[in-house]
Amino acid sequence: MSYKLIASVIFISLFSFNTQAVECGVQVDFKSIPTIKKNVYPITDNISMVTKSYLAYSKSNNARIATNISCQMLVGSTYAPIEKQWENIIATNFSELSKKGYKEVTLSTDPNNKFYKGNLAHNEYTITAHAKMGQQTFYVLNVFNDKKDILYNVLVSGDISITEHVSKEYQRVLQSIVFPE
Repeated sequence: MSYKLIASVIFISLFSFNTQAVECGVQVDFKSIPTIKKNVYPITDNISMVTKSYLAYSKSNNARIATNISCQMLVGSTYAPIEKQWENIIATNFSELSKKGYKEVTLSTDPNNKFYKGNLAHNEYTITAHAKMGQQTFYVLNVFNDKKDILYNVLVSGDISITEHVSKEYQRVLQSIVFPE
């Protein structure tokens, strides 16, 4: 059975699980049913950020692989220039990992780990970090649709011992994902 997220209607058939995400408009195949979370963060009286996240898990060699697809939109404002956004996203990623107890967080922009083939502005990188449970690898893609003013984030992560499987899952997700243009 495959699970497919299609950007408020649920279709269930013998072969797929489909959910429509009006806010995101993104289509992607998951290996399991994703947990969906939506949050609204007030920034000022007139500006808020809406985020929607789809998190699914799979296993490889008794280790868990997490696949997280999210989108965020500013309501009442627009995003800063894209180069500034990339800096903010990376800083936020490092901050969030630190809050979750990760140490020795490093970022790599190895050209051999660039798999996104789309036309939208994007930033692709790998993060490794240490925590109590061991070292983790995070494959990350940030995509910005300036016409819709939506920022998409794709993150696939797992234990360093299954990095090859995490990389293959990341590549599979990127082959299946369709961002609205």
